[in-house]
Amino acid sequence: MVQYPLRSRYTGGVTLSVVVIGMVRSARFVLFFAFCGGNVAGWGSKTGGARALPRFACVKSSKANLHVGPGLQYPVDWILTLKRMPVLVISAYGQWRRVKLCDDTIGWLHKSVLSSKKTAMLRRDAVMFTATSEKSKKVANVGKHVVVVVSKNKGDWVKVLVTAEDGESFSGWLRSPPLWGATH
Repeated sequence: MVQYPLRSRYTGGVTLSVVVIGMVRSARFVLFFAFCGGNVAGWGSKTGGARALPRFACVKSSKANLHVGPGLQYPVDWILTLKRMPVLVISAYGQWRRVKLCDDTIGWLHKSVLSSKKTAMLRRDAVMFTATSEKSKKVANVGKHVVVVVSKNKGDWVKVLVTAEDGESFSGWLRSPPLWGATH
């Protein structure tokens, strides 16, 4: 199974760290959407403000509550813990955005925790190069689930900025197929 600390499960005052992706969704989530049929008036809206949907966004901070419904009255299903994590905004309801994560988890985030900054997450380990050729000099090896900031595109190559844990930044080119997020 894929393991990475992207989020923590919130269970009524007790937060359980989760590192395994592909877990069964909570009964609250399944029952909520089974009851609503996924088709409540306004929830399928394709206008999240003035921007067209679906579109990629990213989480602004290192803690964001993913709710099972569009409002604070709905339970928190996950706590997202990865700053700049890309999410796909698939619909909007007032100030809330229904988002899809890279592992296909779906939930609701308040628009205030989202940014339009173009970010992407690596789906597998990759090598960053100085130019748009695998024959160019290698800049860095970038690990699976690392979040990168996307600056421009050239064919199937994407220029990105990666900040290491020690604060050092690297800029270079990655092929876009191993990326999930705003690559164009």
